[in-house]
Amino acid sequence: MLCKEKHGEEWHIGEKNIFNLLNLDMVEGVIMASDMLIQDQLHLELLDRIKKAKPTLPIVSVDIDLPGTAYIGTDDVQSVYSLVSHLIVEHGLTDIAFMTGVEGHPHAKARLEGYYLAMKDHNLPIGENRVFYGDFWYNMGDTVVQKIIDGGNMPQAIACASDTMAVSVCEALKARGIRVPDDVAVTGYDSIIAGLNYVPSITSANRPSDITGMRAVLRLDSMIKGEPFMDFPGRAAVSVAKSCGCRMSAAERMRVEKEAWRDSDHHGDFDSSHNFMMEDLLRENNFENYLWQVGWYGYQIGAIDNSTIVLCEDWNDPEKMGIEKDYITTGYGDRVCAVLTRYDGNSYVQLDNWFDTSLMLPRIYEPRDYATAYIFTPLHFKDRCFGYSVLSYGGVPRSYDTTFRKWIKNVNSSLESLRRQIKLQYMYKRMEQMAVTDMLTGLYNRNGFNLYSAEEFKKAQENGEVFTIVVGDMNNLKPINDTYGHVEGDFAITSMGEAFKAGAHSDVDCFRVGGDEFIAIMKNGNSQRTEEYCRGITEYLDRVNKTAGKEYEISVSLGVYCKVPGKDETLQSAIISADELMFERKQEYKSTYNIKR
Repeated sequence: MLCKEKHGEEWHIGEKNIFNLLNLDMVEGVIMASDMLIQDQLHLELLDRIKKAKPTLPIVSVDIDLPGTAYIGTDDVQSVYSLVSHLIVEHGLTDIAFMTGVEGHPHAKARLEGYYLAMKDHNLPIGENRVFYGDFWYNMGDTVVQKIIDGGNMPQAIACASDTMAVSVCEALKARGIRVPDDVAVTGYDSIIAGLNYVPSITSANRPSDITGMRAVLRLDSMIKGEPFMDFPGRAAVSVAKSCGCRMSAAERMRVEKEAWRDSDHHGDFDSSHNFMMEDLLRENNFENYLWQVGWYGYQIGAIDNSTIVLCEDWNDPEKMGIEKDYITTGYGDRVCAVLTRYDGNSYVQLDNWFDTSLMLPRIYEPRDYATAYIFTPLHFKDRCFGYSVLSYGGVPRSYDTTFRKWIKNVNSSLESLRRQIKLQYMYKRMEQMAVTDMLTGLYNRNGFNLYSAEEFKKAQENGEVFTIVVGDMNNLKPINDTYGHVEGDFAITSMGEAFKAGAHSDVDCFRVGGDEFIAIMKNGNSQRTEEYCRGITEYLDRVNKTAGKEYEISVSLGVYCKVPGKDETLQSAIISADELMFERKQEYKSTYNIKR
């Protein structure tokens, strides 16, 4: 279910992506709460997708009558009729204006019809400038009130087709010094929290959501089983409050009826200034620690049976989350991981709990002797998909509340923060790596050699360990470049780098410290290992020369320092020692091949 608040287009993309998770092959029927999908035409897009995939799948549409579906809805006509009649009969009002919703919307038309019928049945005329169209939200109240004032004739009451519009009308009236209900009575529709808590509390119609849901389920069940269905009425009951003049506190009555005071500590805990959930989540830069924090704060959701956080395979892969839109916006990939599960009051973090996305959630297939619902909620930041959350109240027929909405927003925002931290850490390491890495060969460069070599030499000197340094100078790089070009020269250099890496183990670091100069440092080596390593370099180059089909030969002159450094020795003296041996080999090479320079 997508909330009816206004957000940017990218946010809507992230929200509606959850419907791409739906595996219709596993579904026996669909109930569409179409009016809860705020995005234009989304309910029609979903209906078209379902019809194309499974043309015979039973579908029940709640509140909006869609073609090819079974319709279940509240009788808005009779409900508004009762509200307007209350103003007429109980308060003796005869001049009543009506503010309905968006022109052409089914609810707007039905609720306006209820107003017309009530006025007609009570033999009351509908005066000029008494019907207005709004937006079912808070935006149009000021405009409507101004139109009434400009008309020069204030009505005794303004009935509205939603509580949100009623609140906006009350605010507009109060801003102009017009008292509610003393000067003008106001009513709403829907009995939402905003109307109950408003001052004065809004007289409204309490829509029977539980009965509507029950009717929808029973209707779908009858369609699946091919059995007849006997519907029963679903009308909203008038919920009198102070805005019509009845002087009753709707909020207080609702708290008594619902025993909402029992949840006051729970709700107060989340909204308390001492709730540091967001701060605790934002400070984590380790993924596993972050998940444990989310799990710990799971108690704030309330009395659930179980919940699961499921994340996409590459949601935090720094290679795949760049500035450009190379991230997931549609679908969830082939595999997802249930990284955090909470049940029996305990949290469990599992970073290897992978499953095929087509399963949606393996837990829903577990055998049970009672009916249960699983509520899927998208995890995203704007249009960037992270995964989804799954919530279940077990056998209790209920949905999540506003606390969960706030809670999941904290998770979404903190996931984005964690993703950015992971990305920054990755970029920092890349920058650090690039600063010490030779881009052609992948070996450490001279900066890397200067950073790491002195520390290794000092360690060996202090611990009395053998320190090995192998110095290599390529033969004939300049003639290769001059004769065959720098592309071939780069091939020769790259081959030399691979040769140095080929025989290296975890205790050997390799460096390209100049155009044709290479060094390897071996920790805890010995003369035999050093000899084997040097032989491995020349053998690798021999293989390249035999298989690469080049007109030139790649070779290297090597020099070695391999011993426990004396107290008076330095790294520089060790390098000079290895250089002297390398120079001797270089001279032998030149003499053998009669090279003058």
